[in-house]
Amino acid sequence: MPSGFGGVFSLHRDKAERSPSRWGRPAGTEPMKQFRRPDPLDFWRVEEVSRGKRLCLKAMMKVPGEAYLVFETIPVGAGKTRLRSSALFRPRGLMGRIYWWLLLPIHQFIFSGMNAAIRNQALHRTNGFTSTPAATGSTA
Repeated sequence: MPSGFGGVFSLHRDKAERSPSRWGRPAGTEPMKQFRRPDPLDFWRVEEVSRGKRLCLKAMMKVPGEAYLVFETIPVGAGKTRLRSSALFRPRGLMGRIYWWLLLPIHQFIFSGMNAAIRNQALHRTNGFTSTPAATGSTA
């Protein structure tokens, strides 16, 4: 399996850049070979990169607070890696808290599907790799 963000996330970046709709990067830009701060990625902006270990994206959409999507790779031995994704939200006021709680079930569905898609792409591109979905959970 490709290791870290140079591998797992490049699977999605490659697919996004070949897409006729060109989601994943602004129209008219050249394909990016690696993530760098402050690269745009769909409606996210790269906030932090620790190559092969951590990727933090900040939402650029208008929400009542600050939203982040964090991906981390965790070595689990024998050449295996676990990918952990976390959706973080810092609500602004009461509306921010209401927004978070109302959309929590939808976000759990979206992110579990995203994690499955990343896992399936990794399985498709590697030989002999086995994958076990991690338990999903949430914190507010």
